[in-house]
Amino acid sequence: MDISSLLTYPDEDIVSYIPTINEIIDGHLPQPESIQADDADKEDDSQEVALVSTKEASNMLQSLETFWLQQDGDNAVFISSLKRMQEKVNMFMTCQMVQKSINDFFQLV
Repeated sequence: MDISSLLTYPDEDIVSYIPTINEIIDGHLPQPESIQADDADKEDDSQEVALVSTKEASNMLQSLETFWLQQDGDNAVFISSLKRMQEKVNMFMTCQMVQKSINDFFQLV
């Protein structure tokens, strides 16, 4: 056995795989399957947002306030923010309770 054959390993000369320019371009261009998947995602984004009534919003804010009151630590910032949101929701509820005139009522019907 020759010592030079032990010292020079033939696969050692192959450093790495060098892709061709076409393989590089194909790697960066979107594939037709991914374009179709993107179109499907765009269709999902067009769903309407569920409507939340002022009553539901008020109940959620009360639940959040209860949650933050139960937590340990200084949560005054969160609670004061929730109070401001509750005031806004109450303002919306008050605006919805305005009595309409008879003409406005019949125009809605």
